[in-house]
Amino acid sequence: MTSSKGPTLSAHTSTFQPLNNLHYVILAFLLAVCTTCIPHDSLLQRRGLLLLHIACVVQVFIAPPPLDVPNTAALYTFGVFGANLAVRYFDRLYTYVPEHVFHRIEADGSQEDATKLPIIRRFLWASELFGSTRGIGWNWCVTNIRKTPPQTRSQFLRAHPLKYVAMYAGLYLTGLCSRSILNGFENVSDPQLREILVAITSRAVFLYMFIVLGWAITIYSHFGLIMQPLLLLCVGFQVGPRAWRDMENWPPSFGSLKSAYSIRRFWGDTWHQHLRRQLSAPGIYLLSLLPRRWLNSRELPARLARRYFLVLSSFLASGLIHASGSYNVTRARGLPLSAGGEVQYFLLQGIAIAVEDLACWTLGVDDQTRRPPTPTRRWLGYVITGTWYVWTRVALKAVPLAMAHGIWNERGPLFAAVDLVERSAVAVPGNFVAAGMRYLTQQGENFSPSGGWRCGWGRGIPLQFAWQLNDELRLIHVARRFAARRRVLVD
Repeated sequence: MTSSKGPTLSAHTSTFQPLNNLHYVILAFLLAVCTTCIPHDSLLQRRGLLLLHIACVVQVFIAPPPLDVPNTAALYTFGVFGANLAVRYFDRLYTYVPEHVFHRIEADGSQEDATKLPIIRRFLWASELFGSTRGIGWNWCVTNIRKTPPQTRSQFLRAHPLKYVAMYAGLYLTGLCSRSILNGFENVSDPQLREILVAITSRAVFLYMFIVLGWAITIYSHFGLIMQPLLLLCVGFQVGPRAWRDMENWPPSFGSLKSAYSIRRFWGDTWHQHLRRQLSAPGIYLLSLLPRRWLNSRELPARLARRYFLVLSSFLASGLIHASGSYNVTRARGLPLSAGGEVQYFLLQGIAIAVEDLACWTLGVDDQTRRPPTPTRRWLGYVITGTWYVWTRVALKAVPLAMAHGIWNERGPLFAAVDLVERSAVAVPGNFVAAGMRYLTQQGENFSPSGGWRCGWGRGIPLQFAWQLNDELRLIHVARRFAARRRVLVD
């Protein structure tokens, strides 16, 4: 008598892990670069690769997010980054033939012809095209970029390491102050002093200002911590694309606060311009579909309609890009899908600019030229712009974001927003110290006193070592809170 056995699977059989949307972000970028490297007259190969690229872009919004990311702020950043690149592809790949339209500026001022580049140089050219945010060194450089102050190369290189240290210090203090506010200054031994600190930091005015300041440090460092090492490498060692080796092509990301005496100037001059071109691309494309007589009309109603359509469409695009961050978080955490109030917040900025322009026109205030404003106009503008920005940033963005991301605090929504600020400071790209602490914390959770290390990347790292490092850097509370949050998510 014979018996038949079905196929058996070995205990060590590996299962295929489906790609998450971060993988598709990388694939979409590589396919965009490769598509541009294929000659435009090779229609079958180029269009086939373009369709594959578009499929990957769609998967960025359909495929599951990475589930092993403990910080919702990191998931938010991933989502914003994916949507940011999608709009960038629309601007530089879908609506133009990039090698015919976008050109790098040579040292003599002429425009480089990408169609004549060998394949490797063309690959690098396309990588720089889709990686560039402000178009510095290209024929599409955005306007209103703050100029690099006159200085020698050695002065330039000496100043940036100090900025790098200052950003780390700012992020550390933001996290430390956030944790102290949230835990009621439990490390302060004097009960009377602790009571005073809690009373001060529980006031709404203080919390509004702290949230805005902490977020400003986080956003500033978001660009700086990645760019500073690249800047020092390219300018200091003269490596990379030609334009990157010139210190004048590394202007500050943000403009001067001195220019922020109107809402329009705050967003157009003071705020970073890394998204400026791609945000205006959808609106410009839609306007190009209008009849020529409407598009070229010099009549005032037509000009105003075009101007404010571009303003509102740009802020709408910004709202959708940032809403993709909350969409990513809510999908990863199994929360109700939410845009986190982003679309409303950014659209209101565009509406505020239109209302401000109307008020200036009604009062006879010339705010469209570069003439210096009167002292009264300047200081009144600072008060109005600052009040509007602080209120909307907290009430219409920070609090709705915290609620959408499942962050709750029994002391109220403003404290939930403080919690969000702390998470955002930890999740800044390039914050390698916080990333190392987070890694050690995660591995500490894989340790069991009875069973040793569970399966994971943390084999051989003792839990006590992670605790000692956290204690030395005064980050033990971060470790405990991450562990508590992960237990809640697992349960």
